[in-house]
Amino acid sequence: MTLPYTPNVPQGTQQINQTQDPIEVNFQSISDFVEVNHVGFNQTLEGRHTFVSYIQQATDPSTSANEMALYSKVVSGDTNLMEMFYRYPSNGSVVQLTGLNNYSTGTGGGSFAGHSGATGSIIDSWSNGFWQYMSNGVLVMVWTPSNYFASSFTAGSAIPVPIPHGYGAPTFTQTPFNVQFVILFGQSTNINSGIVAANATSTTQMNLYSAITSSSGQTVPMGSFMAIGV
Repeated sequence: MTLPYTPNVPQGTQQINQTQDPIEVNFQSISDFVEVNHVGFNQTLEGRHTFVSYIQQATDPSTSANEMALYSKVVSGDTNLMEMFYRYPSNGSVVQLTGLNNYSTGTGGGSFAGHSGATGSIIDSWSNGFWQYMSNGVLVMVWTPSNYFASSFTAGSAIPVPIPHGYGAPTFTQTPFNVQFVILFGQSTNINSGIVAANATSTTQMNLYSAITSSSGQTVPMGSFMAIGV
């Protein structure tokens, strides 16, 4: 749709009867312009969006230090042709938000078997679990522990626990932004009841914090772990 608009009326040398028609057309065009994807003048909720249309961008738009960009662009091989993206400030990372396929550093999802080993003082083992990439590239991993404490940990100290990696499990590309521990039903009588927090420290390790002192060789709390990241 093309809206007629005359930007140079009225001029100081023009009489109103000379510019009445283009001025009226301009006012009508302004009203029509506002109503493109918006509620129009003199209506309830006027000015609010009705929906948002994104015109195809040939390249990722530039962003300054105090702005982000939300836009659409063509994705090769995608049956939708275009998908939604956003870009972080200061021409930062570009993240795909929609799509029929996964365009992250990994693909699809699957399960992985348990692994037993050791890395220094950390018992580097876990039981079976599964992983899944979301359409926006976020990786979700869930597993159960099979390892034990390599040494004693006083109440409140960080207890290192591995995040599965390799052996059929993908590796996070950066420290997961969320890790959780859920106690298995009927397993609340041991150290499980003392776990009060968990946080990720790297792509392959998380820490548990317990209100109860643990002993060397004691089994890691029975429960389910989940890590979310990219």
